[in-house]
Amino acid sequence: MSPPFRAALTTLAALLLAAGLAWGVTSPVLAADPITIEARALVAGRFESSGWAAIAVRLSNDGEPITGYLAADSQDGSVRRLVELPAGSRKQVTLYVRPPNFARTVEVRFETQAGERLAAAAADVRVLERSTSSVGVVGDSTGIIRPQVIGDDRGRPEPVPMSAADIPERPEPLRGLEALIWAGDSGTLTEAQRRTLERWVAAGGQLIVVGGPDWQARAAAFDTLLPVQGLRSTDQVPLDGVAGWVGSELPEATAAATVAVGALRPGAVQLVGAHDGALLASVTRGAGQVTWVGVDLATEAFRDWTGATILWQRVIRDDRLAEQFGTVPPIEEEVAATMIQALSNLPALDVPPAELLVGVLAGYILLIGPISYLVLRRLDRRELAWVTAPLLVLVFSSISYGIGASMKGSDVILNEVAVVRTTTEGTAASVSSFAGVFSPSRRAYDLVVRGDALFSRLANVFDGTDPTGNLLTEQGDPSRLRGLSVSVFGLEGVRADTLVPYTPALAVTWSRSGDEISGRVTNTGEEPLEDVAIVTENGGRLIGDLATDEARSFELPIGGSGRRAADEVYGFGDGGADVRTDRQREIALRRSVIDTLVGWGNEFGRLGPGRLDGGPFVIGWRQGSSPVALEVEGEQAQHYVQAVEVVSGRPRLGPGPVSIGPGEIRAIPIEFTGDAHEIEPGYVLLGEGSVTFSLTLPLEATGLVPTSLSLLVGTDPSVMFFDQPNFGAVLPKGYRLEVWDAGAGAWQAVGELSQRSRFEMSEPSGLVDEGGRILVRVVAEGVDIQTMGASNVFVGARVQGVI
Repeated sequence: MSPPFRAALTTLAALLLAAGLAWGVTSPVLAADPITIEARALVAGRFESSGWAAIAVRLSNDGEPITGYLAADSQDGSVRRLVELPAGSRKQVTLYVRPPNFARTVEVRFETQAGERLAAAAADVRVLERSTSSVGVVGDSTGIIRPQVIGDDRGRPEPVPMSAADIPERPEPLRGLEALIWAGDSGTLTEAQRRTLERWVAAGGQLIVVGGPDWQARAAAFDTLLPVQGLRSTDQVPLDGVAGWVGSELPEATAAATVAVGALRPGAVQLVGAHDGALLASVTRGAGQVTWVGVDLATEAFRDWTGATILWQRVIRDDRLAEQFGTVPPIEEEVAATMIQALSNLPALDVPPAELLVGVLAGYILLIGPISYLVLRRLDRRELAWVTAPLLVLVFSSISYGIGASMKGSDVILNEVAVVRTTTEGTAASVSSFAGVFSPSRRAYDLVVRGDALFSRLANVFDGTDPTGNLLTEQGDPSRLRGLSVSVFGLEGVRADTLVPYTPALAVTWSRSGDEISGRVTNTGEEPLEDVAIVTENGGRLIGDLATDEARSFELPIGGSGRRAADEVYGFGDGGADVRTDRQREIALRRSVIDTLVGWGNEFGRLGPGRLDGGPFVIGWRQGSSPVALEVEGEQAQHYVQAVEVVSGRPRLGPGPVSIGPGEIRAIPIEFTGDAHEIEPGYVLLGEGSVTFSLTLPLEATGLVPTSLSLLVGTDPSVMFFDQPNFGAVLPKGYRLEVWDAGAGAWQAVGELSQRSRFEMSEPSGLVDEGGRILVRVVAEGVDIQTMGASNVFVGARVQGVI
């Protein structure tokens, strides 16, 4: 090979190699997907067991315009949301899913409308540790408040660190949180986020807003929710009142501070005052509570103050003990089972009359047996029985199907009940539409809601129905549920939840006085309301139908009769086989809704945790309309709809005489000496030594003047939930009870616990301090530990007085 030719080949090879390297370097860039995606779960990635998680997704499109679906997998199947991405666009979209409880991540993907995946990302999630007592903390950048909330209580779940951006634009993802401490800037909240917090509080949540020097930023979004108005800053305010209210001396550096005080709003209670304003105050909003703490506990000076833990214990409800003794509302699965049974109460699903079944069966036996035999014998063709028998079975089956079809009808039926949960002073409502789809044939149906609703299946846990599914939900406005399969003459149930602006029709004013709830309800809406009633966990009372602008008064004993609320509203019995008339069917469904509200499970007894809202409730029904329209798409279905407006709230204590039972008084062990320690929340083991309990009245009872006081002692927290009589000796010799007399500044002997378990205090005035605390001490001396061992001790109280 000549040198010039060899040189040419060498040059060509070098050029090809360079081209190959260039291609290798640039090919990933050329092949890169123009769609990028980032996903983050709100509420710091936490979600309630079997509940909703909100996934915030950032989408970027550096390519051509495209329209596709943001999608993820959920317990009920797949969920997706249609997204339009113009060229160069950046969008944030929120997708709502129900992850399995064991899930640690949720994968979110962007797909074309043809199903081609273009990009994907994962969001970290984790189920909340407990169904109760979970607390979120917003703005605790220094990490001071979270240790204060826990204190020495290792049984309390770790508080969830959050930011304002963690608040979703609908309340369902917040359901697992019991309380929310706000110590950050609220000015960035959108109107949808603010409405979410309003509904979350109204459903039973507790919002505690921390003030201090930064009170303006922290209170910006909560003006109408707060218990105070006209807030103002004041420097160098002594905090003696706060120290007295919690019962703990302040560190020297915190004796005075810059605080924010304001005037009380109507219905609010002042817990601690300062400089002619309320420094600590609280107000009931629906079934929940909003508390203002005007001193900034998130500062370094309060990091090691033990009183901060006591303060949080007083303002944050703790339902862990109630959970152990069954005084909690129904779990979502049992709510679903109750509602699917109620929705099944349709004429088309009635069992045929017994006489018809007997006649059909007798006809079948006669036709396939003696009649067929006699006819063939007369024709002398008995060998044709091999042919006539199958034919007769087919003919008879067709006739039976025809009879069934004529009885059941040929129309698709949509049976719906809309539970509209609101408050008298609310501006929004959470609407839970429970619907059953009846089909005369085996088919799949699409449902549509004219609103941005979250769909889930109603799975009947009592009949073995698989709660999972392969449904496809399209979130948006409108939202659609696609592919709901229904068997022949069968019924499938679904639930659609949404949040809507709403003006309630029921205006309720009520209060607790003595041993009863009394109040007045007015229909301020434009339609008459039927079967208006008040219902609680302990009973109920039918108020009656209310025309527009009509008002009626009501009364209900606080303790109730212990009977099922639905029985007290509609009479005893659940209808059973006698439910035939339209009115009977209507009442049967309404009874089931009351059961889901206050916690009763038909023959299964009381339901467990997770009810629709906190009670008590005033409810009223209307026929034929719902705030959110639910339809079977593409079908002329028979649509039966009832809507119930549910006003939740807590009647105001007083003015006048009130009675506060043991279940409303919080017992917190605050001091141990000798051989005494807390095994777990509510269980205190005491050998030789002592344990001091702080018994605190509800915040609403601040300012109560006691007229009688009963102290209760037992071996477990059941004394908090059952107003026990004197059972005699519940503890061995050596155990005695003492109570702190604030007036005398000394411990007062009460009695020996080997003789009594209940003690009536003759002079209660000095035993309940201005902050609503009762200090009780159980002392063990000379106990025969070798023989008897240490004993569990717990205390409770019943207080009567005047507000």
